[in-house]
Amino acid sequence: MSIRSPRIAGPAVLILSVPLAWELGTANVDGLFFAGFIGAWLLARGGRDRAAGVLIAIMASVKIWPGLLIVWFVAQGRGKAVAAFLVSGLAIGLGWVLFAGLSANLDYLGIGATIKPSPGSIAGVLLSVGVDVPWIGYGLAAATVVAMVLLRRFRALTYALAIGAIVLASPALYLNSFALLFTPLAPFVWPLSSMPNRRPYDRRVARTHR
Repeated sequence: MSIRSPRIAGPAVLILSVPLAWELGTANVDGLFFAGFIGAWLLARGGRDRAAGVLIAIMASVKIWPGLLIVWFVAQGRGKAVAAFLVSGLAIGLGWVLFAGLSANLDYLGIGATIKPSPGSIAGVLLSVGVDVPWIGYGLAAATVVAMVLLRRFRALTYALAIGAIVLASPALYLNSFALLFTPLAPFVWPLSSMPNRRPYDRRVARTHR
């Protein structure tokens, strides 16, 4: 990304150098999301919506928050990606149930309700100054969903907003997590001009102008 667009990526690398270095050292699951967020954009940009939907389903099976990215595809009317996400998610869910049992998976989903905000999360920072709003992450996610729908014409911007919300809305936000804020640059590094829009309305318009 830095080689393709150094004017965009260079300052971001400088600003996020500490989280990026920390992420390289920890080598945790956020590294997979780093590749996944950029990969989903490149797949969508190339018209490979089904593959993008499967990729998002895989990420959502690891952590729930990346599933928010599928809303961008819903807002863009890219039904193939949404269908692939749902089918893949169902298949992955059935696989987990067969592998670990239903109760273990329900317990896993219940963990989210018991997670206390980390000191670096938005809720954690506000709590440190005496403001207790544990639901603020969910509010941010809901506001982002509304923005993705209302601003759907701005595809790069709304995709970047989705990733930003995934990162910042999480109650478990640590120093290395901020490295993921580098990935919203992908829609601007790989321009929209060559990205196909799969909405049925656009296909009808294209046929009309032939």
